[in-house]
Amino acid sequence: MALGISLDEALRMKPSRVGYVENIFPLVNAGWTRTDCEAYLRGIGLDVPPKSACVFCPYQSAQEWASLTEDDLARAIAFDESIRHTRPGYRCYVHREMRPLSELDLSSPGIQLAFDAWLDECDGVCGL
Repeated sequence: MALGISLDEALRMKPSRVGYVENIFPLVNAGWTRTDCEAYLRGIGLDVPPKSACVFCPYQSAQEWASLTEDDLARAIAFDESIRHTRPGYRCYVHREMRPLSELDLSSPGIQLAFDAWLDECDGVCGL
């Protein structure tokens, strides 16, 4: 299975979880970063798509939270509320501030927090 992980996301490279599929990483093998991919797309006259992520991904930057459409924000809020009491004794949240998305002002990128370094941790395998 060819996966479009670029060189700057190489930490996300993982072997397949099943024996009958072998993951390959053509962009990494070519030494392409996301910037290289964007330049290629522009060079052939295509628009650069937005970075992909689940709308409720906790690894989003403040700017990515702020850029959610109204529909995606509603989906993220619904998911956030659905996980609140899934772990007995704990309250679960998708946002790093450990507060309900419905209570946060996500309309502005605001200040980047110190643990934005975690933003590259997504393995892309949550399956949701």
